[in-house]
Amino acid sequence: MKSYPAKVLLFGEHTVNLGTSALAMPLPAYSSRWQQAFLPKEETLKKQQQLPRLVDWLETQSAILPFSLDTGAFRKALSDGWVLDSNIPAGYGLGSSGSVVAAIVDRWGSRLPKDLNTLRKGLAAMEVFFHGKSSGTDPLVSFLQQPVRISEKGIETVSLPQLNDSGIFLLDTGIRRTATPLIRKFLKAWAEPAFQNLCKEFLLPSVNAAIEKMLAGDWQGLFEDFEQISRFQLRHTPWLIPDEFQPLWKSLLEGQCAALKICGAGGGGFMLGMVRPGASLPEPLAAPREATKKWPVEFLGIPG
Repeated sequence: MKSYPAKVLLFGEHTVNLGTSALAMPLPAYSSRWQQAFLPKEETLKKQQQLPRLVDWLETQSAILPFSLDTGAFRKALSDGWVLDSNIPAGYGLGSSGSVVAAIVDRWGSRLPKDLNTLRKGLAAMEVFFHGKSSGTDPLVSFLQQPVRISEKGIETVSLPQLNDSGIFLLDTGIRRTATPLIRKFLKAWAEPAFQNLCKEFLLPSVNAAIEKMLAGDWQGLFEDFEQISRFQLRHTPWLIPDEFQPLWKSLLEGQCAALKICGAGGGGFMLGMVRPGASLPEPLAAPREATKKWPVEFLGIPG
């Protein structure tokens, strides 16, 4: 059965909802797939989670979707015991709800638009069921199963250089969080001219530069932009960083060997980190979790 991968939003968290640049890639180690559960009805309903409510809601949204969705067949599949089996942790910034949307559209969608921007808008219109606000990036990456770049020119699939030597890693905070309040808080902050000007002057240029350097495989240049984003988030959006991680965040910036940034909405889940080229993973992160009671690190890599 086909799987629908999680995604990592490498650059453009929160601001992508406002139409600015972003870069995201699928993370096949975490995925969802349809599976028929031959279980008692109560257990099946428990595994289906929000799907029965989602199909009810989707029946009221058909007029605004740029594609057809056979909600009748979707509803019958649920009554026949089909569930979406997933190992994508919810509340971790890996696009668990995007994977759900992609799986539904791939199985019961038809007359899908070829234009990626139109498709993304349709997927976003479905994902608002979960978050109230969506850029559509998560389900698009899961649906296409390819990295995508979003810019003022539109949306395009891209090829990433091998990440095995990039020093980019995911750090598991062990904290589940709800994205919606964080998204709303960022949008409220963006409505303030002073904060918006700070983002436009300092954050967005670093995000745009980081995207260009990552696509070019310029790891040294990327690390410099990564540091700038990390400093901006610590100084101007500390409410996106769990309190217990702010000392680590600060110490990494002071040591200048590694840096952290939020991954997705922030607030917990996975963080994205990067080690300066030529440097080693700093001691607080290098030691085994069993020995330090700290947090596991998983380096990103694309098989050659």
